[in-house]
Order: sequence, then C-alpha cells, then structure tokens
Amino acid sequence: MLNQVYNENCIDAISRMFSESVALILTDPPYNITQCDFEQHITIPMYNEMKRISKSNGWMFVFGTFEISLHYCVLNTLTN
Repeated sequence: MLNQVYNENCIDAISRMFSESVALILTDPPYNITQCDFEQHITIPMYNEMKRISKSNGWMFVFGTFEISLHYCVLNTLTN
C-alpha cells in the first residue's frame, strides 16, 4: 500500500493495512447532525483499528466540534 491512493470506504481499507504503519491520521468525520445514511459516530472497533495502524509515535488529528472532541477523549479512555 506504499505511495498509493485508494478511492474506497476507509473502514474497508483500514482492515487491510499493516499494524503501526501510519505516521498521521487526519480525518474530518460526519458530525451526526443530519439524518443522512453516512452520518455515524466512529465506534470503538473503528477507533481501535485507527490506533492499530498508527505508529507508536504517530499522530491522530480529528476535526470537529467540542462534542466530537469529547467523544474521542472518551473512546481513548475506554480503549486504553
């Protein structure tokens, strides 16, 4: 997967990625403010996959509202 761009659902692609292979995750997830099908919170299994592929000294930046930030703080607490 090195130096390639994939146009697919990230949830499908992330499961095929090597552990500790990503230095930076930069994401702007849906805010769950509409009734659209794509609006969903990042779940604990999804968050665990993001942590799995992150290098031990990697970074994860998540854009969102205060409530989204709080959601990620809770996820991090629950998964450590």
